[in-house]
Amino acid sequence: MSGTLNGRAVVFKWITGEDAADHVRAQQEEAEALFPRMANGPFRVPEPLAFLSGEGLSVMAFAPGRRLSDLVRKAGAAERARLLVLAGGWHRCHTAERRRGAAFGVRYWLRQREVALPKFADGTDRKLARGIQQKLEALAPALRGVPITQARIHGDLTALNLLVDGDVICGVDLQSRAWWPLAKDAARFLVQLTATCPAADGPRLHGIAQADMEAFRASGVLEAEPAHLLPCFIGIELAARLQSPTLAAAPRARTQALARAYLS
Repeated sequence: MSGTLNGRAVVFKWITGEDAADHVRAQQEEAEALFPRMANGPFRVPEPLAFLSGEGLSVMAFAPGRRLSDLVRKAGAAERARLLVLAGGWHRCHTAERRRGAAFGVRYWLRQREVALPKFADGTDRKLARGIQQKLEALAPALRGVPITQARIHGDLTALNLLVDGDVICGVDLQSRAWWPLAKDAARFLVQLTATCPAADGPRLHGIAQADMEAFRASGVLEAEPAHLLPCFIGIELAARLQSPTLAAAPRARTQALARAYLS
């Protein structure tokens, strides 16, 4: 919710539920860690102004710009590529100073998806999820224990949570405290983008437009990661999206089409 505070344009966010205080503290921790180095330049986060964890309230300075999702829908090929280069650059900048090496526990991630399979109510979604699980199992031997990069990622990096104002891009809704594989946010971004703002016809890689993938990766954000890691997380994100009970009919149909392309 937008408003003003002491004459400044701000965004208020109220969080309810048992974990509200923890969410606000996480948002405060992230914002205060990131803002000193992402207050200026092309890759930014909003200025943190106030946090009241007991009330589930956070107040951030208003960030100018339009949602990346709205801009991408109307963009031609060249402008779409420019916007996705910006998005990949933001992901790299956001994680640049909070990274660490780790051995990839591929079985953990596959087990999460395997346990979820019985929860699929829709037959089409269940069939696609089983196909994705089989593909992930085929990828697993090449990924077991390989060195990867973990980072304090956004956690919900999508075109909805990136605001673009000219050549400046600002990430919002920051509240993740977790260390996760760097490729997880990249996969989430590309899956959500393709399911909601698909590119025009062209070559596809793992269901994602090759031009989109190349533009997002142009910053080098994933240059040190194993080749099969991003395809693995694309499958994981796809299966999780298919499982969502709140996904409306049209987005679900697009996600199903993306899953079929991933499996083809």
